[in-house]
Amino acid sequence: MAWDSKDIQRNALWALMRAFKIEGDKWLEKPPKKSVDAFRQAIKVEKIEEGRLASYFTDSDEPIGGFPYDSYLIFKPPLKDPNAVCAIHCNWDFGKAAPAFGGYLGIWTKRDAQEMGDGDAEREREIIFLGYRFETPNVQGTKHKYHHAQPCRSMDERKQALPGAIDHSVKLPAFHLPAEAAADLLINLALSVHGRDYLIEELLPDLMGLRHPRAPVDLIERIKGWPF
Repeated sequence: MAWDSKDIQRNALWALMRAFKIEGDKWLEKPPKKSVDAFRQAIKVEKIEEGRLASYFTDSDEPIGGFPYDSYLIFKPPLKDPNAVCAIHCNWDFGKAAPAFGGYLGIWTKRDAQEMGDGDAEREREIIFLGYRFETPNVQGTKHKYHHAQPCRSMDERKQALPGAIDHSVKLPAFHLPAEAAADLLINLALSVHGRDYLIEELLPDLMGLRHPRAPVDLIERIKGWPF
């Protein structure tokens, strides 16, 4: 079965998000207090539970779906930025001839008064939000007809700017990504946050240790042959 087949993609997406969730939950148990407090003050979110991941991808034949609005998968931040809070939101349509997928990566950080240098009481609690969406080709538009990542100020297709979102273009730049299918976008997302060593030394062993009837063999081979 081809890598871009819908069944393989749904299984690969579930396996990746399950691995992300396990890592994110472990980080959330002992996070830097400043970042999580700031995140919770700014954003009212619901965590995606593991059972719901299976209901989205492996236990359902529904071609169209997505995480509920304001429901995110916590994604552990990079070691070099431990005070950040990262989260993922996804939507998909596997009913199309060319399946569509959008993976949103949100990064929240809290700026201290000392860092801002003005001491303003309100701005002391300011949350900065940076967002990026990883998308399949836009087959109907004249631009972005390739797998890409581009900035965003929201975390879903409603396109409502989140508190703290920096006012910047949400169309440019649109970076070309080495991808052929939806799961490739999540691999690129993880690579952009954690780097190559994470894929090889952490994510790959997690996936290889997954004991499940739908073990992601195709995904494992895909990561092993990734074009770094």
